[in-house]
Amino acid sequence: MALVPACVGTQLKYAPFASSVDVGFWYTFNKKKLEEYKLNTDPVCLRGGYVNTEDQGQAPRLSILYSAFARPANETSSPGMFSCPGVLLHTNTVEEFKSCNRKELLNSIADERLYQHMLSGKALDEPQILATFIVHLFADLKKYHYIYWFAFPAFISHKETIEEPIKTLEECWTKEQMEIFTQGYLTIESDVNPGFFVLEQPSEECFCFHPLRDYGKLLEEQRQVCLGVADPSSIGGVPGWPLRNLLTLAHLQWPSHSSHKVLCLRMSVRRGERSVSHSLIFRVRLEPRENATDLTPCVGWEKDGAGNLAPIKLDLSASMDPEKVCDSACELTLQLMRWRVAPALDTHALQKTRCLLLGAGTLGCNVARALMGWGMMHFTFVDSGHVSYSNPVRQSLYSFSDCLGGGQLKAVAAARALKLIRPSVISEGVVLTIPMPGHPPGRHQEQVAVSAVERLQQLIADHDVVFLLTDSRESRWLPALIGASMNKIVITAALGFDSFVVIRHGSKPNHGAAVESCTDLIDYSCKLVPGRHLGCYFCNDVAVPGNSQEDRTLDQQCTVTRPGVSLMAAAQAAELLASLLQHPLRHDAPSGLGSTEGVLGAVPHSVRMFLSSQQLLTPTSPAFKQCSACGQQILAAYEREGTNLILKVLNSSKHLGEVSGIAQLKVPLFGEDLSDSLSETFSISDEEAS
Repeated sequence: MALVPACVGTQLKYAPFASSVDVGFWYTFNKKKLEEYKLNTDPVCLRGGYVNTEDQGQAPRLSILYSAFARPANETSSPGMFSCPGVLLHTNTVEEFKSCNRKELLNSIADERLYQHMLSGKALDEPQILATFIVHLFADLKKYHYIYWFAFPAFISHKETIEEPIKTLEECWTKEQMEIFTQGYLTIESDVNPGFFVLEQPSEECFCFHPLRDYGKLLEEQRQVCLGVADPSSIGGVPGWPLRNLLTLAHLQWPSHSSHKVLCLRMSVRRGERSVSHSLIFRVRLEPRENATDLTPCVGWEKDGAGNLAPIKLDLSASMDPEKVCDSACELTLQLMRWRVAPALDTHALQKTRCLLLGAGTLGCNVARALMGWGMMHFTFVDSGHVSYSNPVRQSLYSFSDCLGGGQLKAVAAARALKLIRPSVISEGVVLTIPMPGHPPGRHQEQVAVSAVERLQQLIADHDVVFLLTDSRESRWLPALIGASMNKIVITAALGFDSFVVIRHGSKPNHGAAVESCTDLIDYSCKLVPGRHLGCYFCNDVAVPGNSQEDRTLDQQCTVTRPGVSLMAAAQAAELLASLLQHPLRHDAPSGLGSTEGVLGAVPHSVRMFLSSQQLLTPTSPAFKQCSACGQQILAAYEREGTNLILKVLNSSKHLGEVSGIAQLKVPLFGEDLSDSLSETFSISDEEAS
């Protein structure tokens, strides 16, 4: 039955709590019951929590997590998350659970753990006691069947009558007043419980927060004060359950004051900004009663989904596998993001994204770890190298044992490591050498190169996102070309000694039209580049990729970087993908000043970091017509010739310049001879370019 706001002169109505139990809680209880409690049925202390940031119209929820047993008894609340004590009463048989006199049980626990603390004044010093809850439970550990019943004790010792209309802060305060209040509340002193407090307003734009114990003294001094409570309810005009016991406490501790002004604080968070405009403020009168020290009638057993007073039956036989509990725990953070700071976060879009990581080195390992944090489940590593003794200290998916016996294959070892972290992850390692411009395969290895090209084409077709994380410029060319041809999301990360670049390649929904006219259609005055006109990793080059390993010393052949650079680059690459997937235009998201924001904010085209100067830039650059990887001419030639074009480029990177148009572009500027020398001059590694 829907709750309707009460009017002036009528009884105040409350929105009761609804219980929310994390699957991990049951797994933890099973372990404790088997190893610790055994046949002992003594009450067990728990810690739960609730928030005052629920979406509009949602019932108040009191949640207990897998950590409910381990959280300290003196745990304090913080603005936005409010801790509360509870007690778990578990039985050894279902008959014992069913035969329990729940009225006596509720009255007994409420008297011991709540009412006596109200009388003694302990609840003034520890006001979280006012949100005490009870869990009555029987667990069939063999079948993973549970019968449980929550109670949220509250007393009906008096009648609360509304004296002044229930209004929102938006109706009573100015925007400036609400901002001042919010700032003061978020920086509340440590001796003031943010869930139950006293608010004083000495002037129009001044707010002071006091501990609950000071309320009586402030009333005697005739200060302008009101009782404040973090309200878990988001139902218009109907406060949540914690207010009920707060008013009982006020009735017991300050019986000479029957009229109380109340602030039910509700806070919403949108795009990082907090609002208290929908909070409730009103005045309520408490009718006096006799024998205030006697135990008064108590209510609070939770109703089921049909509105009946009945326990909840739960069958977790299909979900109590430790791997499933692990999945639930991994998804918890993402769900908390949705509850509080990013309600529109599409976690399904993240989970279903299939990621292809080309390179299982420093970047590949760290990018995969970051993506797992976002809940992504599908990974394929491509690499042909082995784990060496120098790798584990920088490449986070490997250990010393992977180096033994000549070293495990990196792609296979990385895929296996992901499953050790989260068993339900779908990970695969593909041992493959990516064909590169300027690296001729030779006549006898030509078919091997063709097979590698076809395998790479199939891998890119089977995935949604391609990360170019290899350690040489030329190894990124072929996947960049194939990704552009298939219009896949492609993200490149490249490292220098103390710098890195992370760039998302522009979309190519229509090769001929999009690339041909990209620079003609961009309005540079607004400094905004559409996603289909953004450049790729190779668009800023006037030279085609060639063999960067030829005639190089050992330090030039290896990726020599400061250790923290790869971690920062990997984090930026993972966050760039997450932001892109949460943008309404996804792959076509624009970049530049004035770009539209997605759920996680704006999506830059590239991120460049220079650690030596602690400088981070987010430049945006348009696609280059003659680009050797995504230009119109090279895409047209690739779709026309396919593997034959790739073989020509592998044998001579000069052919790539001719097909893409870069060679013709340089001849009018420098002459044919100088143009050839420039190709050699500009064929440099990422380390030299950074």
